[in-house]
Amino acid sequence: MYGLPIFWALCCNESGNVSRDLQDQALTGMKALIGANFRKMVRMPFLLKALKNINEGKSPAASIQLIKSIIEKYNDDTKKWYSNDDQEDQQDDPTDLASNLQKQLNIIDFLINNCASYNEEVK
Repeated sequence: MYGLPIFWALCCNESGNVSRDLQDQALTGMKALIGANFRKMVRMPFLLKALKNINEGKSPAASIQLIKSIIEKYNDDTKKWYSNDDQEDQQDDPTDLASNLQKQLNIIDFLINNCASYNEEVK
C-alpha cells in the first residue's frame, strides 16, 4: 500500500506522540498517494476509515481533510469518465461513490445522526 497505513497512523496520532507538523506532512503525503490514478482501489477503504473516525470523534480535522480530498478526486475522475469517448477502458464509474457509501455505511442515516448529535452538543 506504499506507506498509506503508516501515513494513516501518523495522521490519526492515536499515541498522542506525533507532532502537528509531522501529522500535516503525513496527511499531505497520504492525499497525494490516494489521488494517484494507480491508487483508486484504496480510496474507498480510507474514506470509510475517515468517516468512522469522525463518527467516533477521532482525528476529525485530518479525517475531514482526507474525506474532502478523496471526494474531490472522485469528482475529477467523474469529469474524466464522462468526457472519455472510450468508456470501456474505464475501470470503474466514479458515480458509484454515493451508492457504495450508502451500502457500506448507510451514509444518509450516518450524516443525519451526526448532524443531530452535533446540534445537541452545541445547545
